[in-house]
Amino acid sequence: MNSSILVVLMCLCAAQFAFGSQHEIKDGKCSNASQDDLVFRDHINKASIPFIKRDEKVEWHGDTTIYCLQVTTDQDESKGATATVKEGGVGHSFVTVKVESGRGHSLDYYVKVYAK
Repeated sequence: MNSSILVVLMCLCAAQFAFGSQHEIKDGKCSNASQDDLVFRDHINKASIPFIKRDEKVEWHGDTTIYCLQVTTDQDESKGATATVKEGGVGHSFVTVKVESGRGHSLDYYVKVYAK
């Protein structure tokens, strides 16, 4: 019985790590990303509001396949900001990303999509 509970907890933790929110996203073969393949770029910047989390949904749809997705921030990880791929991403021709600030902090993310 105890080993079954342990296995379930380990699976839940692994699922959260694999599919959950992250501070930044760098997915795919980004080391070979060419500026010629940059199909989408956005800078999300929202001022802080005391006690409130700020969020934004970013979408890109195209005719080419995404091979690199970068969602980065200059903010420190301790501020609590997160980025999550909600749909699509690397290997697809579309992506939906949700970015969220920590409570009471500004939202400042850069999104780059490379596809060919």
